[in-house]
Amino acid sequence: MLDLVLTIFFSALIVSLLRGAGQAGADLLSVVAINYATASLFGLFFTPEVLAEWSQPAPWQGLAMLQGTMFVAIFFSIGNGAKILGLGFTGVVIKLSVLFPVLVSWWLYDEPLGPRQIFGLALALSGILLLNAANLGLRRPSELFSRNRKRNSKAPKASTPEERRSAAKRLGLTAFLFLSTGVADSNFKIFGQEFGDQIGQQPFVVSLFSVAAVVSATAVLVRWVRGHRALGRKELLWGVLVGVPNWYSLVFLLRGLAEVPGSVFFPINNIGQLLLVNLAGLVVFREKLSVPARWGLAAAVAAIALLAE
Repeated sequence: MLDLVLTIFFSALIVSLLRGAGQAGADLLSVVAINYATASLFGLFFTPEVLAEWSQPAPWQGLAMLQGTMFVAIFFSIGNGAKILGLGFTGVVIKLSVLFPVLVSWWLYDEPLGPRQIFGLALALSGILLLNAANLGLRRPSELFSRNRKRNSKAPKASTPEERRSAAKRLGLTAFLFLSTGVADSNFKIFGQEFGDQIGQQPFVVSLFSVAAVVSATAVLVRWVRGHRALGRKELLWGVLVGVPNWYSLVFLLRGLAEVPGSVFFPINNIGQLLLVNLAGLVVFREKLSVPARWGLAAAVAAIALLAE
């Protein structure tokens, strides 16, 4: 369980640092690119022997390349989701995608999913919704399940082609966010089960960070050619600060998945991160907790207690 706790800590630290980078006016894409490069170089410095793992082609390398590319694709999707769907809704979709790796762990690897796990998962999902209630514009917990709608006796107007295209775009983006983040989490479980005994965590983590660094650096270069600002000291500083905990978050995640069933690990990891980030908001950023968020914290603690039994 120690690896799970450390995963939660470093993941919450990354979110808080990215938040600080945004408030400091740093360009987040550049910060992300530097972060991936830092994590890759950090891993290579302490474990240079991972280069030998690339001397011969192996299936896990393809998974690492896919995962690194998905990291950057998800980052861009989150940016688009914040603009099109709203930041709060985007965050909820990403967190609810925890269902995907839980089902993969149960279906592919026969991990337990009994009444206690199901109830704990339901509490975790409720906690996620309640902790994001402010971003969703909710003031009371009951509004999660019954939203006040304007009564209108007239029949609804037929939607225009533009509205239908917009609705399809929103639906497609929501589905992509849910599936891509769920698949990315599931890939870690698949790596541990299929390749964990063949190689250690470090070669896989270094490889996926290296791919992510190349892809994100290419995106930064394209933006620079188009006239956007280049890297500055802010981006370098925040990128390095995020990169080191990012390395440890994935190493501990893979180690934790080797010890704790995915059907337990992923819900606790997700709700634990939200719990810590909200506590950091209280202490560091002087934020106030809404009534739904307080209920969310209670549901999060109950879910962790139930799932960790």
